Amino acid sequence: MKKILAGVLLAAMCLTPLSGLAYVESNMYLENAFSMLEEGNVFLQQYNVLGDNLVEARYQRGMPYFFAGVNEEAALKVRVCVQESSYYKLDKQYLYGLDCKGFTRWVQRQAGVEEHAALPELLYQHLNDPLPESRPASEWPDFFLPGDLLVVDHGPNHVLIYIGTPADYGMTKENAPEIAEYLEYPLFIHCGANPFYTDRYKEYIRQMGYTRCNPPDGGVTVSIMGMEDAPHYRGDFHRDFRYFEVWGQPLPIFSEKECRRMAWIPQQ
Repeated sequence: MKKILAGVLLAAMCLTPLSGLAYVESNMYLENAFSMLEEGNVFLQQYNVLGDNLVEARYQRGMPYFFAGVNEEAALKVRVCVQESSYYKLDKQYLYGLDCKGFTRWVQRQAGVEEHAALPELLYQHLNDPLPESRPASEWPDFFLPGDLLVVDHGPNHVLIYIGTPADYGMTKENAPEIAEYLEYPLFIHCGANPFYTDRYKEYIRQMGYTRCNPPDGGVTVSIMGMEDAPHYRGDFHRDFRYFEVWGQPLPIFSEKECRRMAWIPQQ
């Protein structure tokens, strides 16, 4: 009923907050998305504990990022890059993974629903929607449901899956002091830039004996939106990464200010 209500409200351009969740309830989108996180990830663990779920990480170190990566069956194999980005260069070899839309479309296929359209098309189709550009990110959890998509234009286009708030995963002012002010802010799972994946997979590449194979510059991770600064900083790949430490793991910020356009796409 909540999903139907959200769709009706969106069509009517009338925004009425939805009731909050004590914790994120199990659903097929989160189940598949969380399976691409690394073993021991706190959000995967809390999803299982609080919702009595049994989701296991498909890859010990998580699903790495690969520019234009769409084939999950080729994950962790050495592949030549066929499209170029600031990090991925033509004819160089990298550890294969998924890109942002490769990840979200994989989640949808596993959930048995139709794959979403190309990201520029989604941005155009939802150009006049009241959310999310009309309200600050701190208010999005009043309207988003776990499994909804957020498509953004922040230079390149990018797509993320809304998963709830830190409070939905049992985080409090006492046990997560660095995000005490942000317990009701939106969290997203996505496959994108993350310097911590590089460290993990450099060791994997060494262990596997791969030669002339470059590590990924990111992978499937959980990020928080609604603020632009955090206590911790790391600079990699000519980019700034600001993040919180939550239960011994980094929680990166995904910058809202860098997004020129945004579109909320409720899941089917």
